[in-house]
Amino acid sequence: MSCRHWEFINRLYAKGRRPMKNLRKLFAMLLALGLILALCVPAFAGETAKTGSVTVNNGENGNTYELYQILIPEGEGYKAAEGWAGKVKVENGVTSVNFGGEGSEWTILSEPVSSDTVTAFLNHAKPLSPTGIAEVTEGKAVFSKMPYGYYLIDYADGTGGLFELKDSVYSIEKKGSGGPGIVKKIKLENGELVDWTTVNDGDVVSFEVEVTLPSEEEWRDNQWSYGCSIEDNVSAGLRQNEDVEVSLDGKNVIQKGETECTLSDKPGDMIRIEYDTGKNEDEKKHFAIRFGELGGDGGNQDGAENGTLAFLKLHPGAKLTLSYSATVINKAIQTPEEYNEVTYYFGGESLTDKVYVYDFTIIIDKRDSGDNNIGLDGAEFVLQNEEGKFYWSDQKSDETHHAGDKVQWLEAKLDKDTGEFTLPQGITERLSMVRVTDKWNLNGVTHFEGIPTGTYYLYEIKAPEGYARRREPIEIKIFHTETGTDGKEKFQYTIDGGAPSDIISKDVPWGGQWDQLQLTTQVGNTKEGALLPTTGGIGTTLFYMGGSETGGSRAKHGSRRFCCAE
Repeated sequence: MSCRHWEFINRLYAKGRRPMKNLRKLFAMLLALGLILALCVPAFAGETAKTGSVTVNNGENGNTYELYQILIPEGEGYKAAEGWAGKVKVENGVTSVNFGGEGSEWTILSEPVSSDTVTAFLNHAKPLSPTGIAEVTEGKAVFSKMPYGYYLIDYADGTGGLFELKDSVYSIEKKGSGGPGIVKKIKLENGELVDWTTVNDGDVVSFEVEVTLPSEEEWRDNQWSYGCSIEDNVSAGLRQNEDVEVSLDGKNVIQKGETECTLSDKPGDMIRIEYDTGKNEDEKKHFAIRFGELGGDGGNQDGAENGTLAFLKLHPGAKLTLSYSATVINKAIQTPEEYNEVTYYFGGESLTDKVYVYDFTIIIDKRDSGDNNIGLDGAEFVLQNEEGKFYWSDQKSDETHHAGDKVQWLEAKLDKDTGEFTLPQGITERLSMVRVTDKWNLNGVTHFEGIPTGTYYLYEIKAPEGYARRREPIEIKIFHTETGTDGKEKFQYTIDGGAPSDIISKDVPWGGQWDQLQLTTQVGNTKEGALLPTTGGIGTTLFYMGGSETGGSRAKHGSRRFCCAE
């Protein structure tokens, strides 16, 4: 107790009162006051409504699509959204519709939904306000922050569809009218086809393209000059691996390592792959698919009897599938995203589809917690992923910054009490795993780059000379939030479970006009022997988040917290 408390008790004794009885009264008053204050705290209304993004692929550029929410979540089920009562209902998990007017019977909605039912939904939606509107650009329409529920989509051409949104990301493949079409996807290791992914530097990314070849009605009036080809390009941070495989109507006709195939002895029945030639490995960005035989001058023959049109006449409306890969190279670290774009040319028209690849950089800014203007050199860090493996990169270790060509996660030993870190067998370059502040002439700064989304643990294994080392790891979570209206993905991060912040792209302390996705953690150290708060220990670590959209300034955002460096 404080001196004032003892003085109060002494006064009670002096007056002949019993101190315990009065203390009990005091505690009772304090308890009552606490209950009153608790009642004054406003109750939360509940969880924020969950939302997701909806991407429509294979759309026609310039068209505008509309979404109408027809069912909204209610408890474990759904109820009709505003404007849809009396037309759609859910009872005992069964969805029924009624567009027959007053007195009509309800009909159970089952898959596949008939075109007549979709038309009835579209007609009813005409006077209603859409929940979301999106214009098709580059073959995609993106609806962001759509509340979970059941939706009707109107393609503005008399067609539409129904779907349930219950995840943060949902994709729709719009069915074409039977004419030429193209869909490009990233193929994950589990076989899932997606529009984007996040990667380690050096990863190999697999792609798949499905093409619907033109039918006779497309070339009937243009037989002499009708052309058809497919051009594929990757951005600066990707390298084509020249491993294209081609299937025609489900049959593999060109395998890896091959560049052409003759399907029959009929004139023009040939598919060819053209890769970039005369370039070094990292400059291989393009390949093309051609049909028919080459002309006498080595060029493509569009309307010739044994050229492109000859092939199309033999395979009208056929399905062509391309499977291939690209490697993520170090230039990906310098950009906010990489892409793989395919363009399909036919009869003077074209269709384009694009997919995206992302990676991230964690920047560590080491500071004196007593003077934020002092950057601390000589601090050493390692980064561990959620599988317990540690970051390794082939980044060069001279006195200038060089982005590495590959990131891997390796088994290694870390004594968390002493900070002793033992390199895995076969690894001799310490700087390939241990990052040191100011190693590349950057006062108090180091980094881990070229990593995907996930949960990471940042360990300080050595403090700057004269400072206390932080023993507890810093937890960093990088995660996807939504698809933007521009078709690109948005990401956030948290530090030790704190409030999420946006991951932004901007230049880095060591970069020359780099524009990478990054987050900054500022870690402060107190000098050994400094006076600490009552929590004890031999040092204090100050840690707070950085990376605001103030460019190269050191303005910080987020909350502060003090931790003990034991």
